[in-house]
Amino acid sequence: MVLHSASTRLCSAKHALIAAALLMHVTSFRTAAATPEYHLTDLGNLGGRLLLGAETTGKTGDVSDINNVGQVVGAGYLSDDTTSRAFLYQNGTMTRVLLTGKEALVANRINDRGHIMGTYAGPQSGGSQYFLLADGVATPLPLYPGLTYVAFPLGLTNDDSFYGSLVKQSNGDTHAFVYAGGAYTDFSAAVLGNALGGISDINASGAIAGAYYVDATHPRGFIYQNRVLTTLGTIGSGLSSSSEALNNAGKVVGNATIDAAGSHTHAFLYENGQMFDLGLPPPVLGLTYTESFAEDINDTGTIVGHARLGSGDPHALIWHAGSTSAIDLTTLIDSSGAGWALDDEVRINNAGVIVGEGLRADGNYAMFMLTPLPEPAAAGGTFIATVLLLRRRARCYHASRP
Repeated sequence: MVLHSASTRLCSAKHALIAAALLMHVTSFRTAAATPEYHLTDLGNLGGRLLLGAETTGKTGDVSDINNVGQVVGAGYLSDDTTSRAFLYQNGTMTRVLLTGKEALVANRINDRGHIMGTYAGPQSGGSQYFLLADGVATPLPLYPGLTYVAFPLGLTNDDSFYGSLVKQSNGDTHAFVYAGGAYTDFSAAVLGNALGGISDINASGAIAGAYYVDATHPRGFIYQNRVLTTLGTIGSGLSSSSEALNNAGKVVGNATIDAAGSHTHAFLYENGQMFDLGLPPPVLGLTYTESFAEDINDTGTIVGHARLGSGDPHALIWHAGSTSAIDLTTLIDSSGAGWALDDEVRINNAGVIVGEGLRADGNYAMFMLTPLPEPAAAGGTFIATVLLLRRRARCYHASRP
């Protein structure tokens, strides 16, 4: 699901690609590189990094969201190894999200009105409290009534409604919820027959996407529109799926296991009642992708996500509108992306601007923005070989986010 925040990455050193063997391929890789489609901008930081273990490199922050105005939110660090602080990036500048009397830790979502939903240090379960910052005024999001469930908002609509998961305090069971018109609705109780689940996205017409458990161990994606619940299928012999994002045309992207054991996952697109396996990108110089994951879709139908190598390395992907062929995003950057390897946490807005996280040539994980180049794109290839082929990388796993 599109359920992301700025939780700490737990990172460890991992395999090195053998430079001597791969150097023979660098020239042919550059020659075969796709025509550049994007210019890369490093979003910068708030002054510090989260250092990765005993290493001297670190990560500058986490991207959470981009709206259709081009504003970006997430979390960064004021100095090395400090607690995260929420940021807003706009007009080429990153600034802190400041609240009166409170520390904003993470900016989770931003809608097209520029209203920000995030977390600050406070009294709610887990030591955090959700807020809505609208037109310069921050107000706490209302708590779920009673003591049985704690609400974890995961998304924000343009009318400032929010949605996500209710977590039962006694056993951790989750119910999907929507907050609109000043009231909570337990979506699991109202629509899903009390099944465990969560909501990942709501579009402008009120259609809802998410996932719920159809039995004790297998979730299935769903779309709910016009008061009709449609449970999505699976791929191959897989038994599980989840809906991650939904555009205003009603197209859903998500992920599904492709084998009964659940050991491999492919991204999918659901439209007009059909589920399409989005597959894997072709190998690049011996780098073989084993899984793919969809993370977002815009109103033109362009999909972004990431793939994994057998080692677990993430590589950011794009599926152009109308295509089920995945492309490694790093191969589509002009020379501004020299030394970068784009990883994951990828989002796209309706202008085709993409944000996410990746590995820079200096060994630090950083946040990027990809801006589409004018048509036709300037000739030339990308210099991704420096990262993909010649250097050691650190593998990062994302902890679960509320």
